[in-house]
Amino acid sequence: MLTLTTALRRSLLLSFLVITISAPSAQLRVSGANTWGQLGNKETAWSSNLRLIAENVENVEAGADHILYTDRDQSLWGLGTSAAGQLGVDLFAEGRYHTTTPKLLAKSVTQFHAGDYWSFYSDTQGTLLAAGGARQDSIGYWDGISDRDSFRSVFGFQDISKVATYFLQGLFLAESGELYGTGYAFSVGYKDGPNADEPHYIANEVIDIGTGGYKSYYLTTDLTLYDVTRYPYPASIAENVSNFSHGGEALFTVIEGDLYVQGNSQTGALGLGIDVTNVSSNTLVAEGVTRVVASSQNAYFQKADGSLWGMGSNQYGQLATGDFAPRFSPVLINQDVIDFAANNTNLFAVTSQNQLLTSGKEGYATGREPIYPSMVPLHVMNDVRNSTVGFDTIFIIKEDDSLWVMGKNDRGELGAGTQVHIAEPTKTLSNVKSVSANINHTVFVLNDGTLLGSGSNENGALSFQDSITSVPQTIDTDVTAAIAATKATLYIKSDGTLWRLGDPNISSTDPSSYETDTAKAIVATDVLSVSGDSSTFYITTDKKLYATGTSTLSQYNRASSEKIAAGPLLIDENVTQISAKSGAVAYIKEDGSLWIFGNAYFLDPTEKGTTFRDSPEQIDTDVSMVKRNSSSLIYLKTDQTFWKVGYSSLIDTASSIDEIKKPHQIWAGAPIDSFDYSGNNIVYLTGPIDAPTDAAIELSSPQPVPIGESIEIRGIANGDFLNFKWYKGTAGDRSQPIQTLGRNKFTIHPYVDSDYWLEVENEMGTASPPESITVKSAYPAYGEWASSNGFFYPHGLIDSDEDGDSLSNLMEFAFGLDPLKFDSQPISLSIDSETDSLKINYPKIAHQDLRLGLVGLDESQGAWQPFTDFSTETENDTSQITIPFASLEERTLLKLQIQPPE
Repeated sequence: MLTLTTALRRSLLLSFLVITISAPSAQLRVSGANTWGQLGNKETAWSSNLRLIAENVENVEAGADHILYTDRDQSLWGLGTSAAGQLGVDLFAEGRYHTTTPKLLAKSVTQFHAGDYWSFYSDTQGTLLAAGGARQDSIGYWDGISDRDSFRSVFGFQDISKVATYFLQGLFLAESGELYGTGYAFSVGYKDGPNADEPHYIANEVIDIGTGGYKSYYLTTDLTLYDVTRYPYPASIAENVSNFSHGGEALFTVIEGDLYVQGNSQTGALGLGIDVTNVSSNTLVAEGVTRVVASSQNAYFQKADGSLWGMGSNQYGQLATGDFAPRFSPVLINQDVIDFAANNTNLFAVTSQNQLLTSGKEGYATGREPIYPSMVPLHVMNDVRNSTVGFDTIFIIKEDDSLWVMGKNDRGELGAGTQVHIAEPTKTLSNVKSVSANINHTVFVLNDGTLLGSGSNENGALSFQDSITSVPQTIDTDVTAAIAATKATLYIKSDGTLWRLGDPNISSTDPSSYETDTAKAIVATDVLSVSGDSSTFYITTDKKLYATGTSTLSQYNRASSEKIAAGPLLIDENVTQISAKSGAVAYIKEDGSLWIFGNAYFLDPTEKGTTFRDSPEQIDTDVSMVKRNSSSLIYLKTDQTFWKVGYSSLIDTASSIDEIKKPHQIWAGAPIDSFDYSGNNIVYLTGPIDAPTDAAIELSSPQPVPIGESIEIRGIANGDFLNFKWYKGTAGDRSQPIQTLGRNKFTIHPYVDSDYWLEVENEMGTASPPESITVKSAYPAYGEWASSNGFFYPHGLIDSDEDGDSLSNLMEFAFGLDPLKFDSQPISLSIDSETDSLKINYPKIAHQDLRLGLVGLDESQGAWQPFTDFSTETENDTSQITIPFASLEERTLLKLQIQPPE
């Protein structure tokens, strides 16, 4: 009996530090998230033009974060993320779970499909294979395993011509025209249970299929389109359909060469103009169309002349128009396309020259590393007076009162006269006193009291006629301070009056005006400062803290779920500073005490164990400044130490959830004078930094490392704001960088001997150990073989079986077999009646350092014991074991084993 042991392991990803930094010497430093280029290092996050990522391509399919394509040899390639195993390879052994370099996945591929978290392909034998996540049984796995990170045959499916999947459902079309479904019952017409975890028959005479959202569709031989989700049976919804696609809540159909749409889209994907978001019946979009592909954000179609057109969201530049403005009517993208695919963020197009092009969001599937966070400060500019962060935006006020901006700008929120994201500091305004930014709009207070605004005018937050403006326009005059709330603007005038513009729910005191009065209105008088996002909190000149708005009173010092009925609520007295965001409130009193109330989901400093605080609760003393968001708060103490409570993407000294929920210091570098905190960024002023003086590397366990075991490599250095840069190879060779996000350690599972070296840097200089360090594998011969077969941990372990043929990888290695090809009978058994013995035939062992052995289950002892009563003969490429029957009386099971070197 041959046994199979498969070890499945998953790896978790950690959050990244997301900060921006400036120094009291008037130097601005920035680090952390760089999704939109807000670090100002000229790294742009998106591509608004088609860019080459591969050549010799014939067909392409796009998943959520990975793509598959075939070349002219019908080989299947993939790139992008493989966190759920969707590429059929595991890459975490190299400290990553993605690849920007195409990986060869299979040869002789006839069909393939890239789902959200999985991949399928069919080979020339008609076998359907799949890899990736098996959520809700949507891809036909019913063995209790959630993810697969190597391609396996999908049981029960043979001769499949097409696969279509979405998050909750899978459709499988057989060559015979029969359609089967697995997954969420409603989506696949399954009426016998909560979901179909085995293939469920749906229909026959089917020629095409499609899924999206909770919807599933199929097209029959008579060109009738059916909706599977119509209860109780699939219903026909269109005739003479040659092609269709479903995206979000909209259905696109090609009928006799014309493209029609019905359903809903808020992003312009209907292509019927800026004011059309919903059509109840088939409506003509374009003529001369051969194929359409839709996502929830966009729709793309190809005309008979080969031209490719698109419409809808352009947030990431996916429409390849050279900008980031949405298109509510079809726009020409390329004149010469033979295939195309799309997801919510990217377009992938194959030209007649077999070039694969992409536009939209940068990511692994586009052949590029995303713009990673920087773990150390990047020097941006000098002579800085103040800086403010919004949601992926940064605003810098220099000592000459000029304003410089960088980051996300798809709604014109940077006020730079464009909707293109800005990846380096760009001057926009002069004589600026202060800036406040929210997710969609920004307000600017000038030294003369003029209040300007740019970005989205949702709910009238900017009082303009235009829905979006990228050029700052005047809102009011005689203003001393202003903040940008989610759908409103709050500002204080020189006479102490507090005004609200936009969403009345944030600060209305009259219940009759809720959700109706978006005009400019006075909220309070004698106001000193204001804060808020979904409600308004303000401090009056006599240092009293008030709240007004429509959020629940339980967030505002009242044990009630009723809305504020009338008038402001007095929260506390002797208050000097307030910071509020999404129902989460923190404030400081005159004595330096720090108090919180409202949303405390990720905060539990006094171990009350409740999600909300319906009355103020003191959590610390000697506090000089605080900033709050929905999940955490960060504050500065009078001794200039920096502290945090709650969860955020910031890296700090907390090592457990319990520690995260209590105040703990997060900064051990130079003293901090002031800071700002919003969205994904922190901005703070600090003193000079120290250059790294030395560096060293250490290993967490002795060498050599057995195959399958891990080892941690750690860097040690002195200095502030240190960035640890790791490389594979000898010292000085930078050709093989290891992506560790600037961290001082990483873990590997070595198959072969490898050298690693470290370079530690900050703004002041660099330091490195004098030599590289070598990590040795306990069995390098096997490691070379595993690497040559494309194995990355946890694949390729000695005792695992990648192809499911009951031969361990070590056996495949010993016998010289292909570990990725199912071997039906590499080992055979026969009975020799003349000698009254059992014969075991197997391939000749190809490696002198390996030994073959047998163990038997001794029923009298109930354990596996070495079995030695056998003889071995080898002739040419075949070996044979002979076992006398007389020696098997007390043993019912035998296992053939390959013994690795000691």
